[in-house]
Amino acid sequence: MMTPTQAKNITYLYDRFIESDAKGWNALDDYMELLGFLDNDQLYREAEVLYSHQKNKKMGCPYLHSEGTVCFVVRILEAVEAITDLYKETSSLHPKNRYILENYLALCQDQQIISLEP
Repeated sequence: MMTPTQAKNITYLYDRFIESDAKGWNALDDYMELLGFLDNDQLYREAEVLYSHQKNKKMGCPYLHSEGTVCFVVRILEAVEAITDLYKETSSLHPKNRYILENYLALCQDQQIISLEP
């Protein structure tokens, strides 16, 4: 089960991704369209494998943030962990959680989530 903090983070991310989607078509949408062909189990496996490689690395985005600003990627990775853990328990993927996993994979594919380690 998810904690209230995890659920709040997922709601926040979902709203941000929906807000971003309303701005028009971009490269991420091309990746998202392809990910739409995967069933829930395939999508979970893709996200789980990628996350397992990233979880012990320092991850971020290619943008420079001002000091004290937490990179959005941190929140995404926290959500991915919570969603994949929930999927392991329930074998069920809520459409909003699926949307977050699709965005995570698309952002990685588009090199917007990267390893900050040399």
